[in-house]
Amino acid sequence: MSSGISQLQDGTKQLQTGTTALQSGSAQLVTGLSQYTSGVSSANSGSAQLVAGAQQLATQLQKVSDEINAKQQAKASDLAKLDAGLTELTQGLEKLGEIEAPNIDLNSDDISSNAQNLTTSLDQLGGSLTKSGANLKNISDSLSKLIAQNPQLITDPSVQTVMKNLQDLNTNLQASGTSATASGQAAQKINKDLQPLVAALPELKNLQAQLPELKALSKGTQATKGAQQAIKTLNASLTEVSNGIATQAVPGAQQLAQGASQLNTGLSQLNANSGTLNQGASQLNSGTTQLLEGENQAIVALGQANTGAQTLSQKLADGAVKLSSIHNQKSNVTALSKPVKKDNSDLSKVANNGTGMAPYMMSVGLFVGMVAFSAIFDFMTVGKKPKNGFLWWADKQTVNAPVWIAQALLMTALLFIVDGMQTQKPVMTFVVALVASFAFNQFVILFNVAFGKLGSGIMLILMVLQLSASAGTYPIELSNGFFNAIHPWMPMTYSVHALRETISIGGSVALDLTVLLSLGIVSMILTWGVYQMKLKHNQLSFPQSSAAE
Repeated sequence: MSSGISQLQDGTKQLQTGTTALQSGSAQLVTGLSQYTSGVSSANSGSAQLVAGAQQLATQLQKVSDEINAKQQAKASDLAKLDAGLTELTQGLEKLGEIEAPNIDLNSDDISSNAQNLTTSLDQLGGSLTKSGANLKNISDSLSKLIAQNPQLITDPSVQTVMKNLQDLNTNLQASGTSATASGQAAQKINKDLQPLVAALPELKNLQAQLPELKALSKGTQATKGAQQAIKTLNASLTEVSNGIATQAVPGAQQLAQGASQLNTGLSQLNANSGTLNQGASQLNSGTTQLLEGENQAIVALGQANTGAQTLSQKLADGAVKLSSIHNQKSNVTALSKPVKKDNSDLSKVANNGTGMAPYMMSVGLFVGMVAFSAIFDFMTVGKKPKNGFLWWADKQTVNAPVWIAQALLMTALLFIVDGMQTQKPVMTFVVALVASFAFNQFVILFNVAFGKLGSGIMLILMVLQLSASAGTYPIELSNGFFNAIHPWMPMTYSVHALRETISIGGSVALDLTVLLSLGIVSMILTWGVYQMKLKHNQLSFPQSSAAE
């Protein structure tokens, strides 16, 4: 045995060496994992920024593509107009190259002078015709007077011929005057219309001088055609750029955002699990440390066990020498093998579960019965005003006392007769039931009289607390600290214990009965005081018929 312990001790030392190496490795693992998780956290943050940036890039690229398309569509008509304008410019330049320069040899002064002379001559002609008309009229008037003086002349053919010629001549002179006047007006209008031409002659001569240079501009048709082609090429290039952004750059950016999102999700999961990984590594390091400490303790214990084994071996050898001198009689063998005799005895015998639960349920029934009775019976209304509080209480006991007495006796009798309950002390079971019913009755009435319906509510709360604090189903030691604390202050604690003694155990119930009687008597005296106080303050209630009278 000592040899085996020594081998175990050697193996434990080897295990300690391996555990030390394991502890060192686990410490390095903790450090490495801490650095790794820190890097994962940084990568997770960077991937989140990458996702946001890729999404923004895709959005901006789409906006650029949409804006290019929108601008192209908005400027399509302008580009068409520009193209048409360039075409017209090209055609105009070509026509300009075909124009032959005319020879403008005019003098603005001569034009103005001739026009003025023409106007003057026409005016003079009009004046002469007017004078001739006036002279002709004078002649015609003189001839008319002569005819008037000599009526016979009117029949003279020569006179008639002269008169006709004078009329024709007058008509011609009037027509000539009108024509001369119109010609004068036309000459004036021509003179007026010639003034812009006269004013424009210097510019026309200047244009004639510059016409060779303008014809040289016709060579710019190649430039306008090149500009047209450049505009068309630029428009086509913008369309290709927009299509390229929409069909290649935007999907690529979206794929980048999707991939970055997946990367971020994976890094988030990895980051979320990194805490568990760090915790596991820390636990591993802590466990190896504890294992190393345990191995050290085991080595010390094995050393002590080895020493003890050696001592035991020595003592057994000494004992064997001593036992060889003792007789191996049966009495000696029995004394060594069975030095102690075992004896079993039960403190009580409970026939079944119903008998075991009877103390608890009897107490619950008595307390609930008194709470229900206090809610039904009116402890405040009186037929006539009592002299003092005791008489008021005594008046109510004429109904109350038979109830609590009948409740205790009837419940206990039915348990014996109907359920066949077997008890250690049947008479004391009735006594405990009566005392408990009395205590519960007076206690409940005290709260009912003092607080009214609020008192009944308080009793219901107390009832619920007693269900756990009275130790009716399980020992109170199995409950928590709260119920252990209120256990001694619950009325049902003592009724349950007393009934358990009289039904199953057969022990003394003096203490329980003392507590229950004290509770009932104190409650009864306090109820007298409450009645007396209400009587003093005239807080009485009478039947409705009595109040009407």
